Amino acid sequence: MDFTLAGRRSVPVRLHVLRAADRKRVATLDLGDQGSGAHSFAFRGSEAGVLPEGRYLIHIAGRGLRRAASASSTAELSFRHHAFPLVGAFDWGGDDARFSAPRQGHRHQGHDLAAAEGTPVVAPRAGVIEAVGYQARGAGHYVVLDGEGEDYDYVFMHLRDGSIPVTQGQRVSTGQRVGEVGNTGRSFGAHLHFEIWLGGWFAGGEPIDPLPLLRRWAE
Repeated sequence: MDFTLAGRRSVPVRLHVLRAADRKRVATLDLGDQGSGAHSFAFRGSEAGVLPEGRYLIHIAGRGLRRAASASSTAELSFRHHAFPLVGAFDWGGDDARFSAPRQGHRHQGHDLAAAEGTPVVAPRAGVIEAVGYQARGAGHYVVLDGEGEDYDYVFMHLRDGSIPVTQGQRVSTGQRVGEVGNTGRSFGAHLHFEIWLGGWFAGGEPIDPLPLLRRWAE
C-alpha cells in the first residue's frame, strides 16, 4: 500500500485490516510515527497471523491524519494462500493431458498445461527449492519446490532453457518466478508439466491429481 503524508511533523499511523464482505476489523498494524513524504508498505497477510483467503480492505488511520479530497484512505486486495503456476494464457488440454493418462510404460503423474514458450511459471506456495535439474529424455529442465507448512512437493517440468532463476536450497515466496514454459526434454510442444506429490518427491511420497487444486487456484 502506498500513501503520502503532508505536514511538518511525524504522526502515528495504523493500518486497519477489514473483511470486505462486512467491513469487520480483523487486524490492526501499527506502523509507528511516520514523517512527511511518500511511504510504501508491503502487506503479506501474515503480519497479524495468517489471514483466511478472501477479499480485504486496508484502511489507513491515525491521530492528526486528514485525507485530501482527491485521495482515498482505503485500498482493496485479495489474499490467497496459493497462486496459479502460470502467469498468462494457457489451455487445460484434453484427456491426454490429465493425471493418470496412459504413457509408454507408465501412467502420467501430473497435468499438462499448454502455453506459449516463455510464459512465466511461478511458485504456487512459498517454500524451499528442493531440486533443480535436467533430464534429456524426460523432464527436461525441471524444478522441485517443497511447500511451506504443508506436505506437498510441487514439480515443474520441460522449462525453457536458461529460464530458471532459482537454485537448490533457496527460499521463494508465493507467486515468485521459478522458470518459464518451454519444450525441453521429452516434450512435443511448449507446455508446463505440473505435478503435486503428497510427501517427498520420489522420497516416500506419491503423486496426486493436481487438477482440482489447479482449478481452485485459477478462480
